[in-house]
Amino acid sequence: MYEYIPNPPKKKAKTVGMTLFILSLVIFFVSGIEGIGYPGILQTAAIALMTVAILLVGKYLTRAYRYRVDKTNGEYEFIIDEISKTSSVTVCRLELSKLRRADAWTKDYKPPKKARIYNYCVDVAPTDSYLLTFLDGAFSMNGERIYVRISPDERLTEILQSFIKRNGGTPDEF
Repeated sequence: MYEYIPNPPKKKAKTVGMTLFILSLVIFFVSGIEGIGYPGILQTAAIALMTVAILLVGKYLTRAYRYRVDKTNGEYEFIIDEISKTSSVTVCRLELSKLRRADAWTKDYKPPKKARIYNYCVDVAPTDSYLLTFLDGAFSMNGERIYVRISPDERLTEILQSFIKRNGGTPDEF
């Protein structure tokens, strides 16, 4: 029915990743200076920073997401595929009949407490993203709500808004 692949601005991810990596190297060199106390603590911090840098590069520079709205077995579904250079894997599949809210994620927005949020944004700190609230899904425990953060375009926003209206949710949150 509809498919959208956001074009990620990779500048933030590159900058943050390189900064953390260089900082970890500097800390490693500093820990080797004679007379520095507790070099093991500095080296542990350097390894932690390097790990975060590698995870950022892996998540934001080598992958992309495709958001799809499809009709499967008579039900409309919201599907997110993770695309890498060699493959495409479906990482999220939720029924749109269970979509109830969509809140714009801004600086002032506070997500629900103790909510597990699945982040499928293509940038480290996206400027335009939404938190979708689904009533439940196949992998939710005890009927808990599922929260999915995405970076949609205008057309996908309209489609999701129409499903929220149809389901009796609050479309004015878009």
